[in-house]
Amino acid sequence: MMRALRIGICAVVVTALGVALVGSPASARVRRRPPKPPHGNPELTISPTDALSADGTTVQLRLTIRCSGFTPVPIRVSVRQGRTSGGASSGTSYKCNGGAQQVVVPVTAGGGQRYQKGEASASANAKLHSSTPQGTSQSDLNTSTTIQLT
Repeated sequence: MMRALRIGICAVVVTALGVALVGSPASARVRRRPPKPPHGNPELTISPTDALSADGTTVQLRLTIRCSGFTPVPIRVSVRQGRTSGGASSGTSYKCNGGAQQVVVPVTAGGGQRYQKGEASASANAKLHSSTPQGTSQSDLNTSTTIQLT
């Protein structure tokens, strides 16, 4: 008889604990959340109007990059106007903190040529990467547009 009473009491206690645990607020329960995506959607844009040096040899190409959680890398750029073209790379002093970062890259025309005021084509690309405890990720940013040299 005592044995049956102990088993009955244990069953009631276990049931009561189970109901209390399930009925407790979510904040009291330990819950594993899926890891938050660390990077969002990075963006790279080229300013539609860019400054031309007085002698026409260099364009100050203005870029805006928005990234979060990535390691800054050099942004490769090029400017072409007719048969005149040039390429360059930015530094890595911008921050991938989620905010818009302005980067200016001087692009010098190759072969002693000169740019003229007017329309030109510009392109920019960067291969962002990061390492987190959840693994590594990469994002290829590529953009090209027609710009106005002033």
